[in-house]
Amino acid sequence: GFRKVIIQINPQSAFLSVIGVLFAWNYVLQKGFTNNAWSFALWFWVLEAWMKAMEKPSWTRYGMIAFLLILIYLAHPIGLFFACLSIVCVVFFTGLYSYT
Repeated sequence: GFRKVIIQINPQSAFLSVIGVLFAWNYVLQKGFTNNAWSFALWFWVLEAWMKAMEKPSWTRYGMIAFLLILIYLAHPIGLFFACLSIVCVVFFTGLYSYT
């Protein structure tokens, strides 16, 4: 998911997706909180789906976002919070960029 977000933002910087390993294998996962780790993975998938839907809106993309948000809600609320916060930031800064 992190690699897809990086490629969506800038395809030439795909090498930065190595940083995503920090999200994939973390201390929380080692302690056995797999739902939290799943929510982090879903967080990036939701963000990537949202950026694609902003670029080319369709009902199927919005349905996919709704499905992913339900999955992330069932996984862990922290991932849902981060996903919603990321979506708000993307919308805010896109609007700010297009305003100036």
